[in-house]
Amino acid sequence: MISKHPQFKNPMPLVEKLDRAVFRYGNYFIMEMPADPEFLYHEGVAMNHCLQVCYHEYAERMRSGAQRQFSLVDLNDGMPKVDIELSLTESSYSGEVQEPVVTQIRGVSNQCPPDDRYLPTIMEFMRNQGLVFTHHGVPNFDGRCDGDLVLNRWEKIKESN
Repeated sequence: MISKHPQFKNPMPLVEKLDRAVFRYGNYFIMEMPADPEFLYHEGVAMNHCLQVCYHEYAERMRSGAQRQFSLVDLNDGMPKVDIELSLTESSYSGEVQEPVVTQIRGVSNQCPPDDRYLPTIMEFMRNQGLVFTHHGVPNFDGRCDGDLVLNRWEKIKESN
C-alpha cells in the first residue's frame, strides 16, 4: 500500500512491527503503536477509521501519557485487524477517565465487536497484560461501550463451545 498522504512515506514493514510486539498468540501479535503521526495515519488508512484523519490528536494523547494504543496484526498478511485504545487519563471521545480503561476495541471500518476470530487473542492479551474491563460506562463516538460489546460477544462464543 502506497501512502495517499503527500508528506508520508510507506507504512511500517512487518519486521519493524514485530519489533514492537508486546504479545503473540497463534497467527497474531499485538504491538504497541508508536506516538508517531505517520504511523497512525497509515494504521487509520489500513483500518478505514478515524486514525487516518485524527492522527495528530491521537499522537498527542499518546505522547502526553493519556493513552496507549495497540494493534492486533495478522502474521499471514502483516495487516492490522483490530485496534485497542487503553485510556489512562483521557478517552478519545468521552474525556477524562478515573482509572485505566479500554475505551475502544474496533476492527476494520469500526466493527465492534471485532470479528470473532480475533476475540481469543484479544481476551488472552487482556489477561496477560493484567487489563480488565473494570468500567463499561465509557461511551465511544457512536455512544456504545466497546467493553460491553466485546464481553457480551465473548460470553456467547464461550456458551456455544
